[in-house]
Amino acid sequence: MNYLDTSYISDAQQMPIKQGTLDFLQGSHKDTVSQVIKGLIGIGGTTATYNANLVYILWGCSNDSNNSNYYNLKEGAVFYQGEVFYVAAANNISAPANWNLVITPVTATNADPVTFTSGAKYSVHNIRTMNLTSNGSTGVEFTSTDTIKLYIDQNNINTTIQNLQNQINNLQNFIWNYVPTSGAGSYKGGYSGTLRYGKDSLGWVHLEGTFKASNTGSSVIFTLPAGYIPDRDIAFTMIKEGAAVFSSRNYAVALFINTDGTVNDSQYGNGGDNQSSYYVTCAPYKAAS
Repeated sequence: MNYLDTSYISDAQQMPIKQGTLDFLQGSHKDTVSQVIKGLIGIGGTTATYNANLVYILWGCSNDSNNSNYYNLKEGAVFYQGEVFYVAAANNISAPANWNLVITPVTATNADPVTFTSGAKYSVHNIRTMNLTSNGSTGVEFTSTDTIKLYIDQNNINTTIQNLQNQINNLQNFIWNYVPTSGAGSYKGGYSGTLRYGKDSLGWVHLEGTFKASNTGSSVIFTLPAGYIPDRDIAFTMIKEGAAVFSSRNYAVALFINTDGTVNDSQYGNGGDNQSSYYVTCAPYKAAS
């Protein structure tokens, strides 16, 4: 972005405003907007790169007419040769019609005319807009392929949103598998509880619930089936039912999920504690492929 250095200005040293200074300031604003829009043009539309000979519809400017001989133009804005132009709504424009640059002096404010130091008076405040006429100055016809919209494809946006919603639904509504009390994959060694496991649509395995210990030391609680087994041994800390008991006996309890599918607990501390209950909430892990 162009930058005007004002560090030389002081109470003792003023800077006169010259034509080039005003041109510089106007050009700076124009260039900033231009570079941003040029960078966005590749996002949508029918042309991937900026072309100075095209008129880009930024918003609005649609034709509501059902008559091929006339355009009913909606309000909007266009980008042409580095500048943004407002487009007023207009009806019954004879077709075909080209985009046309309109320069309108400002009359609604106390601005023009301006008296110059020579005594001459000039109107210098102008509003630059676009409209459609049969002999428009740009030579770009309204329905021409040279007139394209700058847009992000709404269909792609809707598809992306739907895909995200589907993933959220899968995360929230995937099927839980409770560890059975008998048969394949059931609790072993007298363990019991409400443990359950499931896998979301992204392949992350979740394990949670409670179980009651049957003995001290290390023992297998149950075995996970294929598709839920991690690619490396992992361990999680568990919470023991009854904080006072946990604190007074100083237990550190871990749950191990092993690459052979076995899930076991290990209690380290001052002695055993048969029939204690433990709460399990494991961080999701990736199942081995």
